[in-house]
Amino acid sequence: MRLFALFLSILVIAIGAAFGAINPVVVPVDFHYAQVQAPLGVALLVSLLSGWLLGGLVAWLSLSLRHRALTRQTGRRTP
Repeated sequence: MRLFALFLSILVIAIGAAFGAINPVVVPVDFHYAQVQAPLGVALLVSLLSGWLLGGLVAWLSLSLRHRALTRQTGRRTP
């Protein structure tokens, strides 16, 4: 399974690098308080990576809070 995940990660990185290489157009990215000029491929990859990280953080926090609630209900302590 780890080999498959590694292969999939390398494939996604290669596709992202190719996409970034064929889209060198500079686009403005507006953050409402600042504006940055970035190549289209870089802007898309950064937005996808930040969405993936924020989604993972939200999922991890929800599981962690659920685990704390179950621990509190059962009265068990984790070592």
